[in-house]
Amino acid sequence: MDWKTAFKRVQQGSYSPVYLCYGTEKYLLRQFIQQLTEKWIEPEHLEWARTVYDLHEIPIGHVLEDAQTPPFLVPKKLILAQNATFCTGKDASKVEHQIDALLDYLNHPVDSTVLIMTVHAEKLDARKKVVKQLKKLDAIIPFQTLRAGELHVWLNNLASKANVAIEDQAIQKLTVLAGTNLETL
Repeated sequence: MDWKTAFKRVQQGSYSPVYLCYGTEKYLLRQFIQQLTEKWIEPEHLEWARTVYDLHEIPIGHVLEDAQTPPFLVPKKLILAQNATFCTGKDASKVEHQIDALLDYLNHPVDSTVLIMTVHAEKLDARKKVVKQLKKLDAIIPFQTLRAGELHVWLNNLASKANVAIEDQAIQKLTVLAGTNLETL
C-alpha cells in the first residue's frame, strides 16, 4: 500500500497488525508512526504500551516474544522495530535473526499488538520470503522522496493546515532553495 492510503486507513481507525515501512523519506515515515501511535494507544497508556527495539542489536525473535506477550496494565501495545535490514539485500546487522519465527508470526499475529518494522533503504529484496509474505499481506509501505507534483500538493496541504495561503511561485522557489527533503522544508 502507498503511504497516502496508509495514513487514510489509520485516520479511519483501520489498523494492520504488522507494517514494514521503508524508504528514504524519513519525515513522512516518522509522521506515520506518530499518527499510528496516537490513534492506536491512549495517551495515558503510552509509557507502558510502546516499545522500541533496534534490530542491529536485538534479534527479531526477542521482539516477537514481546509482541506475543499480553499487554501489561494496558489494553493494547505498539512495538517499533527499527533497522530491519534483513528485508534488504544489504543486511549489516551482526545479530542472528529468526526469520522463520517472523514468518510464523505474520501468519498468526496478536490482535492486541501492532508491530512496525522500519528500514531506511531505497528498496527491499523482493526475493526474500519475509518480503514476499509482507507484500501478500499488504503490509509494506514505501516512503520515497516525493516527486515535484506530490511535493507541490504536500506543501499546499501543509500551508492550508496552518491557515496560510502560498502561491505556486513561492512553492517553486522554496523547493529550488530547500530541495525535496521534507525535514528541511
